[in-house]
Amino acid sequence: RLIYPSASVGHSRPVIVYTPPGYESTGDTKYPLVLLLHGYGDDETAWTDVGRAHLIADNLIAAGKIEPAIIVMPYGHPVSIEFGERPDSYFGRNNDLYEQDIAKDLLPFVDQKFHVRSDAAGRSIVGLSMGGGHALDTGLKNIDKFSSIGAFSAATPQLTKEELMKLYPSLSGSKPAANSLKHLWIPIGDKDFLLERNNKFVEQLKTAGVKHEYLKTEGGHEWKLWRDYLPQFLEMVVGK
Repeated sequence: RLIYPSASVGHSRPVIVYTPPGYESTGDTKYPLVLLLHGYGDDETAWTDVGRAHLIADNLIAAGKIEPAIIVMPYGHPVSIEFGERPDSYFGRNNDLYEQDIAKDLLPFVDQKFHVRSDAAGRSIVGLSMGGGHALDTGLKNIDKFSSIGAFSAATPQLTKEELMKLYPSLSGSKPAANSLKHLWIPIGDKDFLLERNNKFVEQLKTAGVKHEYLKTEGGHEWKLWRDYLPQFLEMVVGK
């Protein structure tokens, strides 16, 4: 667990960084970077304490299924969570500030402190639930910084098609910039309360001609699925 300075947020913020077995902080090797984002009720510890992301990565590397990679797990609430019922505006404000924090503060910090690739081809962003929404928001606003986006059981945008195209220009045009992504992967359980929201968003992607992969699996809004989705995503983005 590290603390990094965030000019965007106005104070230092916590992040957990996984480094693979045999990681060398010196030398010429540059490791792929995966940003892994948590859900609304959790913090930066969720993907290790409950998701077992570090063990999943260790096992995939040991089995020769993925290349050694660095996984960065930041705290997803740059806007403080209010007591009581959260206002409707919370997620929009939190999305906007988090995107700025990731692009302007977290990525430069990681680039400075770790031997990571800083090209888009060497970076991916993925998250679950609220974090899936964050991954979509930050990834689609920064197509030049990431090669793949993963959105597990995601809090997808709830916008009209016109609003969606305005917020994310990478989805618009006859040749959407988002089609440069290696993967835009959106898996969700068939009993998830966010299923209809995902169906609507994916239909908007289809009508916009945006390449994506939509996967419905058996289950609800639960860690059982997310622990299964993570190794699949890692094999997509850093697989051998």
